[in-house]
Amino acid sequence: TLFAPEPLWQSLVTGTRASNQQRLAFTSLLLDKRIGLANVRAHIELMPAQGAFQLRLQGKDDDDTVETTFAWLMTPDIAPNREAARAELEAVLEAHNIACDTYQDRLH
Repeated sequence: TLFAPEPLWQSLVTGTRASNQQRLAFTSLLLDKRIGLANVRAHIELMPAQGAFQLRLQGKDDDDTVETTFAWLMTPDIAPNREAARAELEAVLEAHNIACDTYQDRLH
């Protein structure tokens, strides 16, 4: 806010969450219009060097196949809580009615 700004750390958290959710909302809207979210499956892969999860959304319809990938950023931290970030991502996917199929932990 203008007159009572948030502390820097809180601004990073809210900005990262807002950016992730806007990107997913836009992508899920496009997928819903094209093939329907019932046909979409999510695949999550941890990318620790980037401080993000790679979120791949795949969907198949009778005559159409769609795949998109983007980075779901974790809040910048010295030692981010990966399990909490993954649980938050899965909750957001569930809120958008997107099923999460697989999770891969790429540590190297």
